[in-house]
Amino acid sequence: IVLIALQSGCPVIPIYTDGNYGMFKRTHIMMGTPVFLRDYCSTENPTKVQLQELTALLEEKMNEMEAALRQRTAKS
Repeated sequence: IVLIALQSGCPVIPIYTDGNYGMFKRTHIMMGTPVFLRDYCSTENPTKVQLQELTALLEEKMNEMEAALRQRTAKS
């Protein structure tokens, strides 16, 4: 995903779901703000380490969304 986003210049829009799928179950979905990975990587050919760092950045965004969704659903 990171490599494709860097090559295309498109943002990655993180989306998190609680995975509660099934008949008559309520699934909670949270959409994050677009992340332009080009803002975090200025080279045309990123190294493996840079790609890993950008992947970690996206994972961090997903973890933040998971925490925010859990907090929201705990209140309701």
